[in-house]
Amino acid sequence: FSCCFCCMEVGVSIEDEIRAAKKIAKPSVDPDDWDKDGLADKIDLKKLHALGVARDNTERLRKHPVPNFRKRYVEEKRVAAMENAHGDLDTSRWMISSMEREFSCERFCLDDHHDATLRLGDFLKYMRSTRDSDPLMIFDCDFGEREGKDPSKACKGTLADYHVPLYFQGDSLFSVATYRPPWKWLIVAPKRSGTHLHEDPLGTCAWNTLIEGKKLWAILPSDTSRYDLGAEKDMSAPRWFMEIAPKVDKWEAKHRPLWIVQKPGETVFVPAGRWHVVLNLTDTVAITENFASEFHFDSVWNITCRKEPDFCCKWYQALLTKRPALAQRAEELSIKDESINKLLTAWRKQHTQHQRQLKDGTDYTSTTEEGKLEMLQQFDDKGDDDDGEHDNADSSDDSGYGLL
Repeated sequence: FSCCFCCMEVGVSIEDEIRAAKKIAKPSVDPDDWDKDGLADKIDLKKLHALGVARDNTERLRKHPVPNFRKRYVEEKRVAAMENAHGDLDTSRWMISSMEREFSCERFCLDDHHDATLRLGDFLKYMRSTRDSDPLMIFDCDFGEREGKDPSKACKGTLADYHVPLYFQGDSLFSVATYRPPWKWLIVAPKRSGTHLHEDPLGTCAWNTLIEGKKLWAILPSDTSRYDLGAEKDMSAPRWFMEIAPKVDKWEAKHRPLWIVQKPGETVFVPAGRWHVVLNLTDTVAITENFASEFHFDSVWNITCRKEPDFCCKWYQALLTKRPALAQRAEELSIKDESINKLLTAWRKQHTQHQRQLKDGTDYTSTTEEGKLEMLQQFDDKGDDDDGEHDNADSSDDSGYGLL
């Protein structure tokens, strides 16, 4: 099975690596049961493609630049499919055949798990032969950052061909921090795989550019979530399109999704808070990014403080020097939420000795483990809601430090 000599690892078979990856991706499912329901024989991808084409009702943007794009689409949370949004981006190196020649021996993360990796050549063998109902995908946030085994074929070289579409350049508030949560991914996906119904994390927006193949999207209205539709939590994309999609015409009009059959060269923009599900109709390659928009700062701040409290404090520190107006807004929001107020107060106590560096604009980002535990404990009593909503409450600070 090994694609070349450099890929050989004594005592480790592709089957063993795939089984290990499946255990990490879906711990509750036996690796031998991924094809148990026979969905590969039941799902009709050609029929779903025809259904998607018939229902495709998403606005297409063909002429660029689009006037006032950020206000009309990002701020107003309107879905769009853009043709040639990347301009003169050379995608030839990203095609499956090209990647197989150049990066066959390089390891990529599967299903966004750093502990589950597979060499590209071995993954492509799996992709072309799998009968799994919901196959594994390469979903790698580190692509282009690793040097790889062979410096002459380093994955890092792919970044030379990569750029963000004009409409989203410099639009991520998280980029002011030295470190930020994963935000960009390379996706290499077998037909029949997909992402279950979800909303993007931390109140972010997303764009997804398809390089090869076809994808089918269903994007729910902004005031609709999976909770309104009775869909099972984490229902796989193929099951959703087989069992739920045929029923959508019977839903109330306010809950009916937008449909997109995405073709190579098209970029789909998904606004913050829009639940969506995606199915790969063929083998595909795509690149995608999430970004935090200033238009949605309030919700991004509140959600991020609860979901990523350690990062939130580092982000706030960066805002103090680089975006002071937003730092002030963060303080105003935090006063209304007792747990966030305590979080930032605990962080300030840990960093009192570094006030001079902060005033000088130094980006001090280290946090002691003791400090992290103290910050995280601020959320123990309130828990963590799926939708990121909390009751707001005025709070006072008795620590002597005040609110940052």
